[in-house]
Amino acid sequence: MHDHSHDSCSPDLERDLRITGQLPPSQEHKIPDLAELNQDHQAAEITQISAANLKKDVIELSHKIPVIVLIGNSLQATFSPLKQELSQLASHAGLSWSLALVDPDRAADVASQFRPRQLPVVYAVVGGTSVSNFEPGLPGIELADWLEDVLSNHGTNLPGLAADATPAGQAEQPMAQNQDHRLWQAAEAVNAGDFAQALDLYKELLQEQPQNPTLLRAQAAVSVLQRVQESSRESDPIALSAAQPQDISQALKAADAFVMLDQPLEGVEKLSELLHTAPENAELRAQCWRGKIWLQRLLTKQPG
Repeated sequence: MHDHSHDSCSPDLERDLRITGQLPPSQEHKIPDLAELNQDHQAAEITQISAANLKKDVIELSHKIPVIVLIGNSLQATFSPLKQELSQLASHAGLSWSLALVDPDRAADVASQFRPRQLPVVYAVVGGTSVSNFEPGLPGIELADWLEDVLSNHGTNLPGLAADATPAGQAEQPMAQNQDHRLWQAAEAVNAGDFAQALDLYKELLQEQPQNPTLLRAQAAVSVLQRVQESSRESDPIALSAAQPQDISQALKAADAFVMLDQPLEGVEKLSELLHTAPENAELRAQCWRGKIWLQRLLTKQPG
């Protein structure tokens, strides 16, 4: 058994309101302010990296927050959409990570230090070292999922930046000030067992705030509840998965069962192990990868 910090996934209106940042312990039935769910956001400006600022804006900064480094330029067909997607993700990153760009033509000496096999390519730098890379075009892994996996596995071990600090090249962006009834509606839907409606509401909210950690966590928790609600309860998914260790479908059901037993870490570990031994089927591996990413959200400690 492992020590871990998380909330139970069983439906509970008051707890669901607290999870989504709407209901402080001493406050009831307040229409939530969507801004209260967010940390301060930063504009998605990219830091251009050269030999002159590599040490400061990549190596030294990566000891505080992950630095995501995009290597490439517009000469590569997939560069522009990759840069656009990273910029969109960075616009919701706040101070959790920084985005940097290396043009291999203008800073060939910097690009060569990463030893890229193809261009464009994205590297995650943590503690002065490249810990993972994303190559567009590979089947089964989406950029947002890869980034979330990097932040879950490496970002939580870093000290972070001070609240008044801003990474180079990034300017402060005002927070939204709108009131939003959808958060209350989603919590009520969970309490009523209407998980599909709650997930639709979370999806809408996440289109506006794609990396809001509390929304991602609530979405993951309710997704488990929906899958369990729709599954057969005549058999033990954990036992079935143990008997069929290479069956990804059974492993995903077992991971959900671990969550319902209040053991999400065991579910994440099961899927992580399977990724190393699963059949070379890109679609099945993608399902396993996404399942792992979603369960990792449940391990994120809530603020306060």
